Amino acid sequence: MMNKNLPCFEIGYRQSDEDFDFLSMVEHFKYSVDSVYFPWLNTPSGRAALGDKNGWNNWGVQEDIERDLTALKQMGIKLNLLFNASCYGGLSVSRYLSRYVLSVIDRLESIGAKPDTVTSCSPFIAEIIKKKCEGIKTRASVNMKIGTVQAMEYVSDFFDEYNMQREYNRDFSRIKELSEWADASGKVIIMLANSGCLYDCSVQLFHDNMVSHETEIGKTDNIPGQAEPNCRRLMKDRRNWKYILQATWVRPEDLYHYKDFFPVVKLATRMHQNPWLVLEAYASGFHPGALTDLMEPCYSGELNSMMLSNQLFPEDWFTTVSSCGRKCGVCSYCDEVLEHVLTGSGVFFC
Repeated sequence: MMNKNLPCFEIGYRQSDEDFDFLSMVEHFKYSVDSVYFPWLNTPSGRAALGDKNGWNNWGVQEDIERDLTALKQMGIKLNLLFNASCYGGLSVSRYLSRYVLSVIDRLESIGAKPDTVTSCSPFIAEIIKKKCEGIKTRASVNMKIGTVQAMEYVSDFFDEYNMQREYNRDFSRIKELSEWADASGKVIIMLANSGCLYDCSVQLFHDNMVSHETEIGKTDNIPGQAEPNCRRLMKDRRNWKYILQATWVRPEDLYHYKDFFPVVKLATRMHQNPWLVLEAYASGFHPGALTDLMEPCYSGELNSMMLSNQLFPEDWFTTVSSCGRKCGVCSYCDEVLEHVLTGSGVFFC
């Protein structure tokens, strides 16, 4: 059953396999799921491309995804098509890219799976959708890091909706400001609740561009070990585990504070090993296990057989981190909480 004190959710599409059925999960949580976001096949996006594994194409992927998207539409679930790569290289403002985007939408419409929304980092793609695709809303990607009224105004003619910069997830004065502008301007803001990305990550742009060019990188003679995300490298040193607590995620137990500001909350599940676990935790507002198991990226495997127990967080956690002003350099609160919530671990789920 849907918890009426919580927002609805947008979740990332993941192909079913012998251990996981995506449509069954959506059906089970149908009253909590507003929409599903998904990339198209062999197309750069904010995560690995569907279908292409270093030249080995899974030719059944298109049939699978089209079947699933059509079924989702029939269930009343909205669809959000991703063209959210941070870079399209030489095709960035090309007729080729324009035609390709429109051809994907035409294909989806022809099978009864017309997108309700297209999310992009590209104002070029957003403008194409606005001009050519009636009835489809455009949404600014979270990777654009839009976190001010001015930033929203700059692209207000391109975008109907905005994924808010995740660094402001715990800043309610900023959330209120953005929400008031969006309401007055006929816009919508969305929050990503379970990102494991580090706060104000110094190498996000570099990493996003690497992901955009993942297919090319996979064909190249690369130096071993250089594809490891910087966050995972940092987590090898226990002194850096405090950065997990200083990140942007919101615990399921604290999500009710956001309902008045965000009609829909996005959950990162496209690459997660156990999306059912994530959706169940946030839809119920409760998670009894390791907090990192809910994140994407997930650090449970990097914590040397320790876990951050979600149920050991102090009662003043949310009040403190949503009002501290992020003066992390002169504050020891997260260091103290880290020692309180760290326990010996059992089985990890991601």
